[in-house]
Amino acid sequence: MQEAYETIRDNWLSKKEYAALVKAIVGNWTSGNCVEYMRPLTAALVAEEELELHRHLWTRTLKRQLSAFFREYSFIRRQRLPLQDIASTDSSGFDEFDYASYSDHRKAASFLLGRIYSSLAIWRDELIGAGLSTEDPDNIVASLQLLKQPRIDVNRLPPNNSFKPNWLRQSA
Repeated sequence: MQEAYETIRDNWLSKKEYAALVKAIVGNWTSGNCVEYMRPLTAALVAEEELELHRHLWTRTLKRQLSAFFREYSFIRRQRLPLQDIASTDSSGFDEFDYASYSDHRKAASFLLGRIYSSLAIWRDELIGAGLSTEDPDNIVASLQLLKQPRIDVNRLPPNNSFKPNWLRQSA
């Protein structure tokens, strides 16, 4: 199945249908576990200077990842663990697709936090490589260090203006 997704992605990339691909990823990978899949797209978006789409894809993905982390963190908040303790918790063997894995909230939070940091590092590296500001990922990291859910301003994509009126619709 993954191979089929990659074929579709690569086909859309070759046709430069970036907005459609971003919308498909944002709409279908609601848990934020799409980073490896979207990396060829984010590289293309930076190369083509489609920076609004690039930011939209990363902010949506990270917003979902952060939501999942803070949902798990809410179960262990009373333990008053510092961020380093959560991050250093062994999350090996955690299966994000197995509901039973989430019964160990500290392990789940550690896994999800690791994924967030990995995503932020990739996004930050892409921005630095393009000579752009790293303010957005830096602000997210600063909020995380305080164990505060960051406020992420998710921009809206422009509407798809490829709709061409059908002569059958003109009869109204």
